[in-house]
Amino acid sequence: MTTNCGAGIGTSRVFPVLDAIASLSVSKEQYQVVAVALQLDSKKHMVRLTIAENCVVKDQLASHLTNIWGKLQTLSDKYTKHRGSDWSGCMPPEIPEGVAVPLKVEIFRDLFLFSLNKHMSKVRKWGKKFLLFMREFIKSRRGVDLDEFEQNLYDVGTALLYLSSSLADLDANPEKQLTMDWGKMFVESMVVSGGVGAVLENKYGQFCEVLASKLKGIFCSILPYKLE
Repeated sequence: MTTNCGAGIGTSRVFPVLDAIASLSVSKEQYQVVAVALQLDSKKHMVRLTIAENCVVKDQLASHLTNIWGKLQTLSDKYTKHRGSDWSGCMPPEIPEGVAVPLKVEIFRDLFLFSLNKHMSKVRKWGKKFLLFMREFIKSRRGVDLDEFEQNLYDVGTALLYLSSSLADLDANPEKQLTMDWGKMFVESMVVSGGVGAVLENKYGQFCEVLASKLKGIFCSILPYKLE
C-alpha cells in the first residue's frame, strides 16, 4: 500500500503510529495478528506500508486501511488549513475540538464497524461483570461526594457501559448502523480514552486498593472473591 505523505514523520513517532495501525487492522475475535512496516520516501513525499498477518492478508484489510488513511489525510489538511502558516516554535498550535468533527465521527464509525467482532469478544467476556461492578459502585457511593479518582472511574464506567450497549445492539441488528447516534458514541469514546489514563496514572498511587476498602463486603463480579 503506497500513499502520498505531506510531511515528514519523526522517528520517535513512527513506532506508536505503526502500533496503532496494526491494532486498527485487527477485526477477528481471536487468533489474528497483524504487523505493519513503514518506508518513507522524503523526496517524493510517499509512504509505503507493508502489512503482514498470521494468515493471508485479504483485500478487505487493504481497502480498509486505504480508506482510513485517505480520510486521515483529509483531516490533516483541514488541521493545516485551520492552523495556517503563521506559527513558530517546535510544536504547532492546538486545534480546537470543534474542527472537522463530522469527519472525525466518520472515521470513528468506519473503525468501529470494521472491528465490531473484535470489540464484541471483549463485551461478551467482560460486559456483564463490569455492569454488575458499576451498579454496586454507584449504589455504594450514592449520596456521597465523589473524589477525583471516583469521578473519573464513574465517567469512564458510564461511557463504557453506553458503548458496550451500543455494540451489543449493533451486533444483534446490523442495519441499525444507519440510524445510530455515531456522534454521541464518538464523544463517549473520547471520555473513555482520556479517562482511563486519568484513572490509571501514577499520581493516584494505591487508589484502587482504597476503593476496594470502601467497597468492603460488596461482591465484585470481576474478581472470584469478596472484597475484604
